[in-house]
Amino acid sequence: MRFTIEKLSDSQQKSLRDMSALMSSDNNFHVYRNMIASLDDKAPKIPYLGVTLTDLTFCQENSDYINGLINFSKRSMLYQIINAVLKYQYCCYSLQPVEQIIEIFHTLPPFEEQKYYRKSLKREPRGAQKSSIV
Repeated sequence: MRFTIEKLSDSQQKSLRDMSALMSSDNNFHVYRNMIASLDDKAPKIPYLGVTLTDLTFCQENSDYINGLINFSKRSMLYQIINAVLKYQYCCYSLQPVEQIIEIFHTLPPFEEQKYYRKSLKREPRGAQKSSIV
């Protein structure tokens, strides 16, 4: 959607670049992990579930036993991942409902990923030139 993104305002493009940089999967989400680690432990955070699930999958692929002994390294990694998720759950989120926003969400149609994907391909087909999609 390169050409479509060019139509966004400068501030919107900057926000998109910043979010893309933050959520880049490069080096195992290095930037995201550093940002989360740098936040105060008591600050409310909503972790990216994809990273947590990837970490759990990585742990699960390790053997439960090494040379007949319990793999304590695996258990320690699992503990650290689960403990981080639990910390996120016990932070205080002092959010108040805003009825106008709630009503907007109730009026939105369900998100249909495939529908919007087809729309994006129609708007900007793969390999299209800028002159052909105006």
